[in-house]
Amino acid sequence: MATPFKPELLPRLVGDEEARLLAAAQAYGGEIGSLITWAIETAMRRGEIAAMRWEHLDRKAKVLLIPETKNGTPRRVPLSTAALAVLDALPRPPGRSCVGYPSGIPVAGL
Repeated sequence: MATPFKPELLPRLVGDEEARLLAAAQAYGGEIGSLITWAIETAMRRGEIAAMRWEHLDRKAKVLLIPETKNGTPRRVPLSTAALAVLDALPRPPGRSCVGYPSGIPVAGL
């Protein structure tokens, strides 16, 4: 009988991988650094990140609702201080519900 898969036993990043990844993103420039920080802090999939909407953010509870996931089950993503800082740095123009970056490109366009 196989042992059940336990994702909490897998390391996110090993050693200095996170620091090197973020340094490379910052050196590359643009908005990729904050996008990578968001991905690391939330462990969200690319499609989930692209589909983020402001109305799914519960700032008081520090969570983001993902109504449609790969497996079809909605989930709530807890938001760290670093993840909230990424959101705080983003513009929130009136009338736009998708989360976007300062260039005006929605996350889905990156």
